[in-house]
Amino acid sequence: MTIPAIVSDYPIENQIEGYLRFESLIKAMPDTNPTAVRAVFDSMALGINKNQIAPRVAQARLQSYEEDISRMKEEMNKGKALGFLALFLLLGILGTADAVAVYHLHTGWFPCWPGLDHLPGSLFEHLTDIPSYWMSEIPEAAPSNAFPMN
Repeated sequence: MTIPAIVSDYPIENQIEGYLRFESLIKAMPDTNPTAVRAVFDSMALGINKNQIAPRVAQARLQSYEEDISRMKEEMNKGKALGFLALFLLLGILGTADAVAVYHLHTGWFPCWPGLDHLPGSLFEHLTDIPSYWMSEIPEAAPSNAFPMN
């Protein structure tokens, strides 16, 4: 069967019309090992949504696999690399956000606290001292004539 025939003969509920779904491929090949079908499908689908793929892309990839099966391994490795890159990028962004939050928490809410002086040991050594360094009073607003407008 061709990919467009699989898409039309084995529709899946709530699928994007015209796209090949993993479930359709499983239904089209009931006697094939589902793990092998998943491996082939994952090598064709690159990106976040690994359950559907455009039929023209799937057909082109399958034809290239028929010419040289090692391309399937290359595509799977490309997908893994992209996944790891996305994970490391996400962790980097979250780590940066955490560092900025801790810095501004330290300088904005308890600026005299010595917990960040000699990291990482001092962080836990002075953790119980935070309440004594808490800024509990709100500063007075400057009078309206303190900053004259010319």
